[in-house]
Amino acid sequence: DKDIKKAFDKLEKLLCRIKENNFNKEEIEKSVIPELERVGDKGQLLWPLRVALTGKKASAGPFEIAEVLGREKVLKRIKKAKEILKQ
Repeated sequence: DKDIKKAFDKLEKLLCRIKENNFNKEEIEKSVIPELERVGDKGQLLWPLRVALTGKKASAGPFEIAEVLGREKVLKRIKKAKEILKQ
């Protein structure tokens, strides 16, 4: 749970930097992919993001889902997932 919470904290920080009008797949990738490369394990960040956004362990790509949902909903779902982890 600690690793997942850290992933959510990192994702929230990265995604908060993107302005609403620039919140698209390309900008999300530009923000998140360098961190994925730094961490070395894409699943460490992308799997929690996918689950937070869809509630499923398998889905369309998380960047595409994030673009469709929009910045506000994405950040709201990440915060909700973090709250669930605290329980």
